[in-house]
Amino acid sequence: MYILQIITSNSIITIAQSSSPPAPAPSPSPPSTFLNFLEKAKNSIVDNLSAPAPSPSEPSSSPFLNFLDNADHKKIIAISAFAIGGLVLTPIIVVGLIQAFGFGAGGIAVGSFAAWLMSLNGGATAAGSLVAILQSIGAAGLTAGATIGTGAAGATTMAGLAKLFAERLDSNHEGQVQLDEFIKVL
Repeated sequence: MYILQIITSNSIITIAQSSSPPAPAPSPSPPSTFLNFLEKAKNSIVDNLSAPAPSPSEPSSSPFLNFLDNADHKKIIAISAFAIGGLVLTPIIVVGLIQAFGFGAGGIAVGSFAAWLMSLNGGATAAGSLVAILQSIGAAGLTAGATIGTGAAGATTMAGLAKLFAERLDSNHEGQVQLDEFIKVL
């Protein structure tokens, strides 16, 4: 006996090559929890999209803006921004400063701080000395470990400075009001 079943969106069509009666159609399974979740999510989105928009005279009730209304949240955002800035910019600044002192890809620049530092040893540079390490960084940049370490030190320093700045603003209410007026989130 051969049975061919074609399942469509509304029914199951069974074609059998036998004289026996066709097997009963399987009963539909109960909806899964995932499907219930999807249905609730869809209804929530539709409800939010069909809600009337606030008038321009009403303040927005955005969760993000409500989050920013809390002074502690502003501090967290500011400290985090400073820390991320320190993490990203410190390794770049360190390499730039070393190159500005005269340690570069083409060697030590004539008449620079690096040349003076090298001349202290009569022009000789021992392997592993400060001049050799700085020349290596100036020529090739920081290693991965040095980049991570420098970035972490910069992030810590900048977060500390941001925290100090935030504490100073807390004690100066007029300064906080002026800063809030200067930086308005639309």
